[in-house]
Amino acid sequence: MNEIPFPRDRGRLQESLIITPQSIYEDNHSLATGAARDQFNGRREQRKLRGVVRCADAREIVPSGGISIGNISGACPPEKSIAADKSLESLIAMTHVDGDTIIEGKMPTGCGGLGEKEKDETISSGRKMEGIAKYVLEKIKSKDPAIQALLTAESLAYLSDGKPVLAAIQDHLDLTIYPIGFMQMIRGQMRTISSLRIEDIIRYDPANIYKHGLPVIDERDLPEELRQILVDNRREAAEILSRYPNLRELQKVQKPRIVLVTTDIRSARVKMTDTSSIPGGIFKIHTTRRKLSDGLVIPEADFEQSLDQLEYPLGHAVDHFGDSNESFSNTDVLIFDTGSMDTSRKLATEAKERPSVDHWLHLPDRKIIIMQSNAGIINDIDEFNPLAA
Repeated sequence: MNEIPFPRDRGRLQESLIITPQSIYEDNHSLATGAARDQFNGRREQRKLRGVVRCADAREIVPSGGISIGNISGACPPEKSIAADKSLESLIAMTHVDGDTIIEGKMPTGCGGLGEKEKDETISSGRKMEGIAKYVLEKIKSKDPAIQALLTAESLAYLSDGKPVLAAIQDHLDLTIYPIGFMQMIRGQMRTISSLRIEDIIRYDPANIYKHGLPVIDERDLPEELRQILVDNRREAAEILSRYPNLRELQKVQKPRIVLVTTDIRSARVKMTDTSSIPGGIFKIHTTRRKLSDGLVIPEADFEQSLDQLEYPLGHAVDHFGDSNESFSNTDVLIFDTGSMDTSRKLATEAKERPSVDHWLHLPDRKIIIMQSNAGIINDIDEFNPLAA
């Protein structure tokens, strides 16, 4: 099945986007997004979707044809109901690095969440456990991108009812995905192909793990559905690079316009095709919803976790306001997207009580957008007025 091509507006930048409730609604109801949604639904019916658990970082580009569960450092596997869903043929646990830091004998860097994990000793001695510090301490298991991807992949393998799981690292400068491990539960036994040994994790030594650069595995050892992910990734990365010859420069510093908190598992590429077509434009945090007898609800603990993660992009946006060379310096839109307008409004109301959100809202020209979407279609959207809440 062919994927919808990326829009052909070569080289269009985030600054050119006018982001309003109307523009997002029109994007969602456009022919391009409708076609992408139809393809997503077709893959779902054929049980050919890919489940991607990835970092919320705006510079990651998820493989096409799947769902996207975004959280900082890709450290939180979804619930079993998602991982084991029969519409998924495979799963990917994906961390990311700055390709310029891939050096023999040294751990590559580039993920801000993993960078925060490196400060663990400082975080755990004297700082109050709240916000991003709490999330990092409780959820991120390793500062190392290879180890974190493998640990998340292992969790997914146990949850997925036998689906093959790829552990991968993406170079966010050129969008190449590198396979570092493969796991699959077969008749109660875990089949594993890994670039790391248990000793590499227990007796951690980056000089050994990265002695030849990234610790990749031979993709010929992967099941066909996982090999195809890598083939599609190379094609899609080449398409983006053809539109953005300066992609490496654009991706060096994370500067998304949008922070999206959503209960939707769909990639933004099948929800807002035009808005998401510009690389590095959306920092995406997924929050869980559960089906109860009285409808869909977001558990309080899951939403608290999402709010903890919000401190990372919005805190940096406040700290770096006015400095166009720094991360999140142009982040001016926060979107809450759930299956109910009342729920989205409630989440926005609770979020604005967080200091990081409140300080961000006091910067000029910041806006919160709330919307209701069902089956990937936005049917209500508005700008949230924090003063009226």
